[in-house]
Amino acid sequence: MKKLTVPVLNLLLAVGVVFILAGLFLLTQFVTKIEIPFPIYPALTMITGAVLFYLSLVIFKRSLLCFTGIYTFFVGILYMLFSTVLSEYDEARFWPIAILMCSLSLTLTSLIKYRKLKSVYIFPSCLLAGLGVLYLLFSFSIIKISFINFISQWWPLFFILLGGFLVFVFLYQQTPDNHFPYTDDVTIVDSDFPGDSAE
Repeated sequence: MKKLTVPVLNLLLAVGVVFILAGLFLLTQFVTKIEIPFPIYPALTMITGAVLFYLSLVIFKRSLLCFTGIYTFFVGILYMLFSTVLSEYDEARFWPIAILMCSLSLTLTSLIKYRKLKSVYIFPSCLLAGLGVLYLLFSFSIIKISFINFISQWWPLFFILLGGFLVFVFLYQQTPDNHFPYTDDVTIVDSDFPGDSAE
């Protein structure tokens, strides 16, 4: 296949983002059985996220802008779901999903900007994913005791998990030819977000 020029690639990206947005809008209109007006604010949130994402890839090339665009787009999707399909559910129980979306946005930012998973993105992403799942368990009452009671009884578990992680990193470092967590990560130098290099 012939290599495409930069303007053609930018056009392909823009058209692809527009198709994704149009598909999501149409899907919510055809899937919902309830007669509801078009959700304007969720649509504007998703469009804002898509524009930020596009700008981060084409013009500004900054990880923070990429992360913000992806996260804003996901927030718009969640907002649209609550405006249409999930309108009868209590939104307050779903707040941990915002933490999970943040984790997913960090992972996607690493994959999009660097074409691989970088430790500067993965460590916070895993931490946020763990916290999001833990908070979801309490939010949906899968764990029956209150969060305050859980923390007051099980707080030493944090030290055990942290110590186990540190021992794992130490043992992993001892294996030959292993540079974890220093796997060709870019150091933080005059950037707007960890992982950005001076360009």
